[in-house]
Amino acid sequence: MKGKLIEICGIDGTLKTTICNAIQDTGYDAVFTREPYRRGLADEYKEVSDKYLVPYSFAVDRHHHMRDVIIPELEKGNTVICDRGLHCNLAYQAYEGASMEWTMKIQSPIMVMPDLIIWLLGNPVKCAERSGETDSNRLAEIQRLYSQAIGMTPEIPVFSINIENTDINVMHDKVIKKVEEMRE
Repeated sequence: MKGKLIEICGIDGTLKTTICNAIQDTGYDAVFTREPYRRGLADEYKEVSDKYLVPYSFAVDRHHHMRDVIIPELEKGNTVICDRGLHCNLAYQAYEGASMEWTMKIQSPIMVMPDLIIWLLGNPVKCAERSGETDSNRLAEIQRLYSQAIGMTPEIPVFSINIENTDINVMHDKVIKKVEEMRE
């Protein structure tokens, strides 16, 4: 494929959507999308404790996302910036009890791996405050699981930013610079 896929990931409260919106608001030449692709999917499963049903639902959602948005845009040569993605799904589903290996295995047969992962790291207590999450220990564990999830795809470059020490404008500039380097 001619285009590039960038996944922006991190625990709740790491400003993923904020940074994606800030980049988009500058008129940056990229296609912006997010996961889950189908709005409301995550909310539908907040109270479901079935460690198999939820990953399957997200895998089906990712298949539609790949088929309908990501692959067509990459084939056109566009850069696609995705707010959340595979690694987010692996970490969160692992927290709920599904193995990362199994969750990876059930992904769409048309799954496209990102060309770059931008991993936003934050203090779980501060992230919980920003996101309205009541359990900062849950976020700390999910952040640890992210490390494992990203480790499953060592061939993909990872650019990490500690959001607690970085102004949003500096984050924006760092992300744009990294995307530009990757596009060259």
